[in-house]
Amino acid sequence: MIRIICLAAAGAIALAASAFAQTGAVDRGAVARSIVQVCVASPMGENVQAPEVGCACLVGVLSARMNDRQFGLMGRIAPYIFNSSSVDGLEAQLLSEGYTQAEFSEAARIIRDATPISNGTCWPLRR
Repeated sequence: MIRIICLAAAGAIALAASAFAQTGAVDRGAVARSIVQVCVASPMGENVQAPEVGCACLVGVLSARMNDRQFGLMGRIAPYIFNSSSVDGLEAQLLSEGYTQAEFSEAARIIRDATPISNGTCWPLRR
């Protein structure tokens, strides 16, 4: 399931972020900055003068649609989006930390639902 989320995100909206600790409150600002930084460095930032604006818009769309736990999950999964071959142990680790298959499915649904919005609103902002 995690591989599906990674592939959906990479193919549909291509975002990424640094991992952060699961315990404690989610620092949405830190997660958002990490996602933007990796998005800019990703293939989505290539051949674009100002990819930061589109990447930041994308993060805003996802953050608005996700609760803290979902956004935290995104922060844990995102570093693997462009390298889904290294995701094999991540699903077991996240399950051992209390995440569920239902949460993985819900994150995938949110990403799919956000794709038309980010494609129509965020990517045109890149120059």
